[in-house]
Amino acid sequence: MIQRIQSLFLLLAAICPALLFLFPFAGYLLEGKRTDLFVCGFSGDQGAAASDGVTVLPSIVLTAFCIFLPLYIIFLYRKRLLQIKMSKLAVFMNAGLIVLMFTMSDKVSEMLTGSDRTFGIGGIFPILTIIFLMLAIRSIKKDEELVRSADRIR
Repeated sequence: MIQRIQSLFLLLAAICPALLFLFPFAGYLLEGKRTDLFVCGFSGDQGAAASDGVTVLPSIVLTAFCIFLPLYIIFLYRKRLLQIKMSKLAVFMNAGLIVLMFTMSDKVSEMLTGSDRTFGIGGIFPILTIIFLMLAIRSIKKDEELVRSADRIR
């Protein structure tokens, strides 16, 4: 039963964190030079100066888990209660990713004193992921209620 609506929500919940590797979640402008902060590192001229004190490995690992967990949840379609629990775990992991992204952004803004920080479009993707996961949880619960009501009739 992979063709259910929650499978689509879970697929979208896996695509959104993958987009974090393509779009920056923070940008810094220092002396006319732009540096963008991605989950996997920096781009721009000031990236080498900012990368000294910021470790990006935890963000890469957490983002990878946030990508692969919804894909794994899709194939648990026969175990709906486990799907719900794993989806809640994915929500908490994405909330942790949001916290990690903002702490990384704060560390970099402290290192690049005098820079103007702007938040990029990448900051939206974990929030969208949480929304898609919540929609998937709601759809999985509806399926569970439908199965339980069908069992009662027999």
